[in-house]
Amino acid sequence: MNLYVNLHSNYGKSESLIREIIENGGLEGERIESIFWENNIVSAKRWCLQQLEEGHYLFVAVGGDGTLNCLLNILMSIGEEYPEYCDLIEMGAIGVGSSNDAHKPFLQRKRPYLRVNRNRLKKIDIGQVEWEYSGQRFQRYFLLNTSIGITSQANHLFNSNELWWLPLLKKISTGLAIHAVALYSLFKNKTYKVDLEIDGARHCWAINNLAVLKRKHFGGGFKFDQEPDLDDGDLMVKANFDLSMMGLFKTALGLTKGYFPRSESNFSQRVKRLHIVHRDNTPLNLEVDGEVFPATQVWWNIHSKAMSVIC
Repeated sequence: MNLYVNLHSNYGKSESLIREIIENGGLEGERIESIFWENNIVSAKRWCLQQLEEGHYLFVAVGGDGTLNCLLNILMSIGEEYPEYCDLIEMGAIGVGSSNDAHKPFLQRKRPYLRVNRNRLKKIDIGQVEWEYSGQRFQRYFLLNTSIGITSQANHLFNSNELWWLPLLKKISTGLAIHAVALYSLFKNKTYKVDLEIDGARHCWAINNLAVLKRKHFGGGFKFDQEPDLDDGDLMVKANFDLSMMGLFKTALGLTKGYFPRSESNFSQRVKRLHIVHRDNTPLNLEVDGEVFPATQVWWNIHSKAMSVIC
């Protein structure tokens, strides 16, 4: 296997964690062929290609959900440029990040969470999101979920440390910091007037939150009541619109227990494609597997059984 390590994960402790795992022989019998320590996408892509040319096809992301997404996008781009590797590439993960939603339900009781056993390989769907901002078009693939609204705003605040008290809280407890930012985002909530097209059906909504997902766990401590199968060719849309503050708090509380309330202001549907436009053409925060980008309109679709992933 090849390890792609985010040196900034777990407050810079990911390197020592990996070295400890290797010394203790805790990689479930898999031989380590190569380790990539840099945070450089261009160099990482060259490294991946070199390993593929040498016949080493399993790549393991060491970090959080954002690190896994980064490796996914590198490998998907290689598959597009070099089709001969599409069916050979395999991906796993070692979770040492803040939320580690990709590893839920956990197979281990504490970090690091390992998904490196080839016996758990499965060909799964990969989501694709494209967005427009400042006259340019961007694209990313995702394994877990994407969002616009409260969830994306909370992720933006958590990643950016704009709140003066957040770094202090992170040092005390990552879980506590995640929930504090979620509460702050609820209090600061605003609606976004958008036009949506969902599998051809058009809607005009004032959304509080829109989630497009393949996995139900999100935000470190929340989960939806359902998710599409990993290989069924569907995305799941979960949306809240025109909710009162009380309605938002009830929904958020339900999501800590895996419950998404049924109401006229909550929407749930399996989809293949989705398009959203912000009516006032100002940027929205688009969250993709924990990373946040500005966008004025967004398109989603799904690639069925596009990669072999250790689940």
